[in-house]
Amino acid sequence: MNHRIELDRLLDLDLDGIKGILVDIDDTLYSYQDSHQKALSLCAIKFHKEFPSLKKTIDSETFQDLYRVARDTVTSRLQFNGSCRSRLLAFQEIFENLNDISLHDAYKNANKF
Repeated sequence: MNHRIELDRLLDLDLDGIKGILVDIDDTLYSYQDSHQKALSLCAIKFHKEFPSLKKTIDSETFQDLYRVARDTVTSRLQFNGSCRSRLLAFQEIFENLNDISLHDAYKNANKF
């Protein structure tokens, strides 16, 4: 159940019948850092399968560095928007910056991840 409500009406919420409320705060329900590292490693593997010609120049560590730079760039560029946290935009940034003609459709390639 996902409800949007004005902040000044929070005290008026009828909680009868509500058995619990889930609040998702990083590292409360799962280890974000462990999950994040595993996901990035899997993305690097997928990247190498999709683009084997780039494996020699972009190893797993370099891929993770590219991702970190892309995330920082997107966060800085869109800092006042919720989309600044978009991982899709970070992957798009990576492909746009690779300057490889075979990767000309950065958005399409980013959607693979």
